[in-house]
Amino acid sequence: MSPLPNNKYVLWLPSWYPNREDAFTGDFIERHALAASLYTPIEVLVLAGTQEKEAIELVQVNENLRVHYCYIPHRPGGVLPLFVKKWMAYRKLIAQLFRERGVPALVHVHVATWAGAYALWLKQKHRLPFLLTEHWSGFMKTVPHTVYRFPGLLKALLRRIITRSSMVQPVSAFLGREIEAFARVPNMQIVRNVVDTKLFYYEPQLEGSFTFVHVSGFGHPKNPQGLLRGFSGFLENGGDAWLELIGPAKQELLDWVQAYIPEAHRARIRWMGELPYPEVAARVRQAHASVLFSHYETLSCVILEALCCGKPVLATRVGGIPEIVDAENGILVEDDDVAGLAAGFKEMQEQYHRFNPAMISVNATGAYAYEVIGRQISSLYDEIE
Repeated sequence: MSPLPNNKYVLWLPSWYPNREDAFTGDFIERHALAASLYTPIEVLVLAGTQEKEAIELVQVNENLRVHYCYIPHRPGGVLPLFVKKWMAYRKLIAQLFRERGVPALVHVHVATWAGAYALWLKQKHRLPFLLTEHWSGFMKTVPHTVYRFPGLLKALLRRIITRSSMVQPVSAFLGREIEAFARVPNMQIVRNVVDTKLFYYEPQLEGSFTFVHVSGFGHPKNPQGLLRGFSGFLENGGDAWLELIGPAKQELLDWVQAYIPEAHRARIRWMGELPYPEVAARVRQAHASVLFSHYETLSCVILEALCCGKPVLATRVGGIPEIVDAENGILVEDDDVAGLAAGFKEMQEQYHRFNPAMISVNATGAYAYEVIGRQISSLYDEIE
């Protein structure tokens, strides 16, 4: 099924996308591409920095999805020279693609900063409409990297990208409201993140000690110190469970744990490190519940993945999380409320019987699977003129 005319395709311009230099950046955009390509032919143009020589690579992912990578060497000189280099690389890739496949039906930008600037140029030069899927937390006023701290010209450019788009697709209603507070949005449709349900699926709970699983990069937004203090408080008050941590923890965090978390509580923490994606899914399937103590989230891929596995979620009431976590599939606590988190650990374990893991999985899979989100994206292309 494809809503496009014969031999037409959609050109994707992502600001972030996994590549050989960084396998994780924008992996949620890659999953959107895999989902949408079930129904629509897609060509993805990816610009990535490299310490090596400039190179262009083409990867045929499936019958409907090709990814064109252009690796640009890192050089000192500031933002403007880099932007010019990217601009020239985009023009070269686009010219080559247009000669080979013709002009696309439309352009799909993922994260306005900075790929949206090239979409503006394509709209002016080729009259190509573009839509924008947005994930970025920078539209929030309270985050350190907020767009409101951008120089005036860059803010004006970003506003123009949004207002000139044919449709904005935030991953949550929360993010949509933040974008609307920054710029006039002509048309908005919520498109959630997508889950690979061939990896994240329900399987009956095995016998064993109650285990919470946390997956992240352990940066400041995920509040790992608060998470660990909350788990320690839970154990201090008689809790009996394990906490499994998956991701690349820095030595600074490990040193903090040694200094501030009692030895008996450290013994209940399993540091799994960075794991291949299929192994992450296996660990989530084997846990009892997922936990996330973030300061802010536009949505949260790891929560969606846990829900597809049938795992109830203990998380903070921030950003888009309350849109996907309710009394039927989880417990919400306030941001940075360590005592509240400790109580949440206790409630999750003691009240675990009230959750229906199989139904949690059915509901989540029916909302976030590739087929569901891919079909939604493809149908929205029909609405773009």
